[in-house]
Amino acid sequence: MPEMTPAELSDLMERAAEKGTNTALTRLGFDVENHLEAQKDQAFVRSQRKASEQISTVTRRTLIGLVITGLVSLLVVGIQHGITPKP
Repeated sequence: MPEMTPAELSDLMERAAEKGTNTALTRLGFDVENHLEAQKDQAFVRSQRKASEQISTVTRRTLIGLVITGLVSLLVVGIQHGITPKP
């Protein structure tokens, strides 16, 4: 096998890396010819993830608030029942 110059080796490595990357991205469902659409898809997925995280946070806070409100109400009713004179 003839020896390769550094420039030829570099060119071969770049082509192999580009081909491998394109093959992997295509198998993952990306359109490697239309970069803008792939970027838009990723931005959409990111916005959906952030919205889901925000919904989870609001839901968790709401549930904690409901539990705290229920416990405080139970405490108030218990105190009222304890201090109300019995007939």
